[in-house]
Amino acid sequence: MDKEVEVPEWEHTNGSNDADPATQSTKPSLKERFDTAMPPHKKYLGMKRNIFLLALLAVFLALLALIIGLAVGLTQKSK
Repeated sequence: MDKEVEVPEWEHTNGSNDADPATQSTKPSLKERFDTAMPPHKKYLGMKRNIFLLALLAVFLALLALIIGLAVGLTQKSK
């Protein structure tokens, strides 16, 4: 009375595709590409990478605020 139930091939795996190299992507992730462009162990202008990126963001935001402020101020007609 013991019948073997035929299980489809995809049901035999535990749901992970890590073992199948055909399903793995060869494209590097965003973090891997960023680490290749700016390695985390290096120093940039004498600063750690995180501090350098924060300083770069601060400079960018200050420059953006200056551009927007000048654009608004110079387009206002004097009364």
